[in-house]
Amino acid sequence: MRLVRFTIAIFYSQSSIRSGITRIGDVDVTIAEGQTADDKNQTFLVTAKIDLETCPEKDSAGRIVIPTTPREYCEFAIEAICNLVSTFHGCSRSILSPIPCVALECTTPEERDYLEDSRGILGIHRGDSGVRNKIPMEAELLTSVSDRLDGVALLAEAYSGSESGRYREFVRFFELAFRAPFTQLNKRLEKFFEPTPFGYTRSEINRWIALRHPMSHADMKKTQAIAITSDVRRHILRMEQAALDVLFNKDSWSDKSVTRRRVWTPDVCTTSENGHIVVKEGSKLSLLFRTYDEFDVYPRILNATLNNIEDSWYFKMNEDNARKIPT
Repeated sequence: MRLVRFTIAIFYSQSSIRSGITRIGDVDVTIAEGQTADDKNQTFLVTAKIDLETCPEKDSAGRIVIPTTPREYCEFAIEAICNLVSTFHGCSRSILSPIPCVALECTTPEERDYLEDSRGILGIHRGDSGVRNKIPMEAELLTSVSDRLDGVALLAEAYSGSESGRYREFVRFFELAFRAPFTQLNKRLEKFFEPTPFGYTRSEINRWIALRHPMSHADMKKTQAIAITSDVRRHILRMEQAALDVLFNKDSWSDKSVTRRRVWTPDVCTTSENGHIVVKEGSKLSLLFRTYDEFDVYPRILNATLNNIEDSWYFKMNEDNARKIPT
């Protein structure tokens, strides 16, 4: 049996990118050209396949559990190929998940029977959400930030960059605001946000901080890990909300104090990492929502479905109406 992982890769390049097949480690990777929206946007279906030593296990409900390690090998190979294309063509790239994003390729009738006698492949749909408030450019608010225009500059940089770039600018912003290394700000940030409805916890803030060195260093001294966009993507909207609150409501700028003032309160905000939202009645807002694939790895592209389905592929996800097995 083989595990098949599907992704959609979009390359923003004016030079032509060729399709092809290659092998990285134990993974076969195929790049198949898809529709092109314009001459600067080239879309490819990138498929990775790896042999499984045994059939995947089933959970107590009879759902097939995709083994993590082979799946991550496939994702590593996909990202390696996309990164090579991006580097050699000098272009940006996006990696998304279509529907379905995974399949099991049967090589024997017994493997097909094993898969059919299940409730489908176990997958959990996740997403993140956030809100964006329009901040009125009123004289009082403009005056309130006149002593912290360096912080405004860093937020402007954040809005101008990629998600990994935004993370780094938010880190610099918090360091500037509290005049301390980001790795030492967990207690201070928790205390500062304590009276707010945003629901920031020490554990959430620690997750932001844990990515500080992997996102900023690659000399393998302060950290043995290298983080990329997919590692920080889920935190960006909550960090943006926190940064705006600090910009307007921190009483003393660029010092270690956690004293608050009351200058600006958003009409709508998220109150947890799970995306719970509180809205002031009659408010206008922009709701930002993104769904991820069943493995919480790549954002899902909702209008992308696979048309050329091989007979040997099994790709039913969480089929509650499939034949149940004894537990």
